Amino acid sequence: CIMKATEGSSFSDRKFKSYWINAKQNGMIRGAYHFFSPGVSAEKQFENFKRHVKLGKNDLPPILDVELKNCNIDEVNKWLKLAENYYGVKPIVYSDYFFFKLLMERKLDNYPLWLHINKRFKVKPSFNNFDCVIWQYNQYGKINGINGNVDLNTFLGDSEDFKNLLIK
Repeated sequence: CIMKATEGSSFSDRKFKSYWINAKQNGMIRGAYHFFSPGVSAEKQFENFKRHVKLGKNDLPPILDVELKNCNIDEVNKWLKLAENYYGVKPIVYSDYFFFKLLMERKLDNYPLWLHINKRFKVKPSFNNFDCVIWQYNQYGKINGINGNVDLNTFLGDSEDFKNLLIK
């Protein structure tokens, strides 16, 4: 279960803490992401994330959602380095496939990717120099007990690969 925790330098989802606790209590592997805001320093954005997200054993690494074309990729890379140093694990970068290919592929440091590619394109993400670990193939999924749409994703590996992605 992956949930939005923070955005920019000050926003945090007011329900994040209860979702985070409930996911753990229900035996779910959980992950938290930060939505990167243009024009705000990486340091301020990372401070917001680390203030709200306490990752532990068997959680997914921190996730950075980068979707806005006016994001400074140097600041994105800085956020990723701060998260890697603080949590001791490589963060995952979430983005749209075409956004990534056009604006980030040659500028982003090497981090695992979680990419949104609508399944109608029938493209399974793969790259020469990047490891795409999660594929979001639908953003209009339905799950019993959850009101509204949920993203549907596939992990692009086996169970051992998935265990190796989790925080030790």
